[in-house]
Amino acid sequence: MKNWIIIVSLLALALYLFLDFGFGISNSEFKIQNSKLLFSPLTESEGLRFEKVIIDDLSRIDYSSHVEGRYKLLLLENLGAADWDESDIAIVARLLIDSRAEFQPSLLRRNSTHEETAEQYAHQLASKQVDKCMEFWSVKREIIANGADRYGIPPEIVVSILKVESNFGKYIGKAAVFNVFWSLSVADHPDVVDEILIGQGDEREEQKRRLLRRARWGRSELMTLVDLMKEGTDEKLVWGKGSWAGAFGLPQFIPSSYRAYARDGDDDNILDLYEYDDAAASIAYYLKANGWKGQIDRERQKKVIMRYNQSSHYADCILALADSIQFRLKE
Repeated sequence: MKNWIIIVSLLALALYLFLDFGFGISNSEFKIQNSKLLFSPLTESEGLRFEKVIIDDLSRIDYSSHVEGRYKLLLLENLGAADWDESDIAIVARLLIDSRAEFQPSLLRRNSTHEETAEQYAHQLASKQVDKCMEFWSVKREIIANGADRYGIPPEIVVSILKVESNFGKYIGKAAVFNVFWSLSVADHPDVVDEILIGQGDEREEQKRRLLRRARWGRSELMTLVDLMKEGTDEKLVWGKGSWAGAFGLPQFIPSSYRAYARDGDDDNILDLYEYDDAAASIAYYLKANGWKGQIDRERQKKVIMRYNQSSHYADCILALADSIQFRLKE
């Protein structure tokens, strides 16, 4: 059965590519709406009929001239080889057929070359940036305090994380979350590696090692994203804008952190990390769940924050910015 679902998923995607690139295939036999194949649900008889109608056309297309199409097909093949559940593969196929699905080579290059430095965070500690934190606190004090107090986290830490992560929601990224993770999921294929890497010698080898690690991580996050879809997560989580690393919302969570730590801060039974109530509560719960309990010392604070972001420069920035906020509050 799994082989059948993989074949039909590939054929479904191939048909979409044919239609998208102008091949003359009639869509009268299929469930087509707004140039998208509605893959689910297809009965087995429909799938076999689908296969019979377009099988002769598969040999007509030169996939080498459609790089993105080849990578989409490659992803489905890889998921099948990795023993993904057939229903999960069908969900990914449906997402790949969506007109918003795009391969993101520039993001893969960023994932393979990015290095954290103290200089990247230095501007966050400028007096004008602290002013912005105080302005935000004056407007959102009750919301932030409620979320922070619920889990025993100092509110200035929550404010600092919201500032550094997304500038209080003013910059959450430009890439669709799904596009980041499906692009990463094929990043260890030799063709993709050759297209993405820009370094030479030892630098190139280090970039390759990073890309291979990120590809494994990306497939894991893609699986979590699919699980969240099956659980009824809002479409915003899939197609909403996020960072080059696939982080989204005001606190810049990834799918696995969303699943483990997202909390309903305003008790409306909706998890929405693009809203301040839920974002503040989720940050606070994340820190508590990772070891922030009561009056911990500075060293322990830094270790907990590095569970949120592994960069020591990031953790130092969060703590220093929180100190500045606390100093202003005491004035």
